Amino acid sequence: MTQAGRKLPVSALQLCRERILDNEYRGALTRLKIHSHTIKLKDFDLGWSHKVIAKFSQEKVDALMEICKLFQGQAESAYEQICKEVESYDLAPVQVEHGDYIGAMAQMLQPAWWNRRFCRLRREALDAIARDIGLVSQRRARYSSDQANWLFAEQTVRNQIYLEESHLVNEQGEEVSLAEVAEHTLANPQVRRAEMMCRLNGFERVADLHGDDAVFFTLTCPSRFHANLSSGIRNPRADGSTPREAQQWLCHNWALIRSALNRRGISPYGFRVAEPHHDGTPHWHLLLFVAPHQVKTLDRIVRKYSGRDDEPGAAKYRVKTVLIDRAKGSAVGYIAKYVSKNIDGQHITDDNQGMKASVSAKRIQCWASTHRIRQFQQIGGPSVTVWRELRRLRSPLLTPAIEQARCAADAGDWAAFVIAMGGTDVPRSERPIKPYYDYNTCLDTTTNEVFVDDKAWHGGNKDKPIQGLSVGSQFVRTRTHRWHKAGELTLPICGWPAGPKQMGSQGHRQVAALDSCK
Repeated sequence: MTQAGRKLPVSALQLCRERILDNEYRGALTRLKIHSHTIKLKDFDLGWSHKVIAKFSQEKVDALMEICKLFQGQAESAYEQICKEVESYDLAPVQVEHGDYIGAMAQMLQPAWWNRRFCRLRREALDAIARDIGLVSQRRARYSSDQANWLFAEQTVRNQIYLEESHLVNEQGEEVSLAEVAEHTLANPQVRRAEMMCRLNGFERVADLHGDDAVFFTLTCPSRFHANLSSGIRNPRADGSTPREAQQWLCHNWALIRSALNRRGISPYGFRVAEPHHDGTPHWHLLLFVAPHQVKTLDRIVRKYSGRDDEPGAAKYRVKTVLIDRAKGSAVGYIAKYVSKNIDGQHITDDNQGMKASVSAKRIQCWASTHRIRQFQQIGGPSVTVWRELRRLRSPLLTPAIEQARCAADAGDWAAFVIAMGGTDVPRSERPIKPYYDYNTCLDTTTNEVFVDDKAWHGGNKDKPIQGLSVGSQFVRTRTHRWHKAGELTLPICGWPAGPKQMGSQGHRQVAALDSCK
């Protein structure tokens, strides 16, 4: 796909097909069935437009509804049949909670559920194929394939149109578009970068106060995850793994490291940044602060678990450690360029691959979105949710300790907020302030019925949305306005936000099909 709904160039599909047939790369061949004029996964064509995918999703749901009607009173059997169909496309079915097979099936019998996953599958599969056949490398397209970037750009345009056309209304009648709201959230790259730098600087000030050392780690994956060499040729050790699978390896590796550190009473704090190599394989940069006498143990444990997949050169290349000398520069300076490079490229001319930073940032954003990779993660420290909710408050709170945290958040002082919340290594269950979650209460204007909005459109339970903060046994409301989508038939009451979506004709058809399974 390209921008403005144009089809993916046929030449790109032909190039993929010809290169796969010529080279028989393991990764590409295990993901696809190759046809004469296109590339398909089962009966799903990776060259379809967004509109065609939406139509295909509707047809898939219609076929599954007919299957459900065949299983009279056999909800579990119907669920298993639907799961087989979902898994045939390498998708994950909805898991059953508390024996609720009907609720799980209801989610998978929605065209929107299939449409989202098919669009995601198309981007992920095309980018993985491009890596397998050498189209993502330092000599070709860096970080992510051109096909994935076209699809990402098209999705970005669709998202922006939706934001501009959707409006929210509060209890005072004020109306605002979602696009305006997004400009003041982390969806705005400038806001995202500013908050990241604020928290990074705050952690460094806390480390200075406690006398902790700063250590900078770079962690890479085993060579089998790297599809292509820097020369652009195929890596002979590659096993066809995708960037998402490489990220999962790094996450599992870090979980082992954290467990080993916890057993030794070491609680580092700082940040992690995930970014791609030239061929899209992720690697991590970590800026961690620990006590000086724990630095060697930290480095030894990181190296021990990062070298789990033993291979020549693993000890030398898998982990790079830099003990930061504060006399030569700020610890934040070691990671600031990686933060900017992975958001919008501001304050950087070129990246380390020689590409203009603003261009590489867009390709990196595409890479992270395509493979669902979390780019930034805070390690240790208090809850950032509490920090953001406190910044909503303007009136003083009850106790001096809590007011200290509110003032620190309001002033954008992360270091003071960390101290007010008890420090860097206090368990979140023991923090003085915690997020408070509860269900909304709504009014149906057609029936004047008041109800607790605890059910999702598919019949299962919703996750409780955040409503404010809990301070001991008291609740502090942080959401002062009650917003709902313009034109909805349910309105927020009793000080709670908006209500559920309407079911519509598709939902009634779905209920009729599922009733036969009960």
